[in-house]
Amino acid sequence: MQTLDIPQANDLDTVRRVVHAVLRGCKTVEAIEDWTQFSRRHVQYRLHAARVLGLVHMEGDEPLLTTMGEALMDCAKGTAEERQLWARVIEQCAVVQLVAPDLLARSAPDIEDLTERLFKNSRLGAETARRRASGLLAWRRHVLGESLEKAPRHPASQPPPKPHGAPERPGPTSAATQLDLF
Repeated sequence: MQTLDIPQANDLDTVRRVVHAVLRGCKTVEAIEDWTQFSRRHVQYRLHAARVLGLVHMEGDEPLLTTMGEALMDCAKGTAEERQLWARVIEQCAVVQLVAPDLLARSAPDIEDLTERLFKNSRLGAETARRRASGLLAWRRHVLGESLEKAPRHPASQPPPKPHGAPERPGPTSAATQLDLF
């Protein structure tokens, strides 16, 4: 499997926004970038995820909606109907079925096991495989309507241990913000 076959878009809502841009007539990466206000790099990640998930197909450089992409656009965002459609999209995705057929099973796959599967079945480096595994698990949480607080944190996102005897530092007073960097 090629590295590019494993999507690098953690947030399905941002993939949906790119699909919506295609529905609105955006026919180039630049037009999608302008409409979504996502960076070119992030448009490309999300457009690639939409293609891998079967929501768009490319004719040359032009993205076109598939029947499944049209069905997604017919669902109201954030509804049970939309989550059911996302589940169907993910279950029909050949890449997901190859590396994470248990992604939507009753019990979530372990991030370490999923990382190992991605690492073995692609040309991804270990850290990249872990980030992509985390992204797939984010898709699971989205589909199942689970909150981000239930998500296991990547060790790199954990604060470093404080030295023995170090004073407590006050934390932020507002809720944490998740940045979707992929």
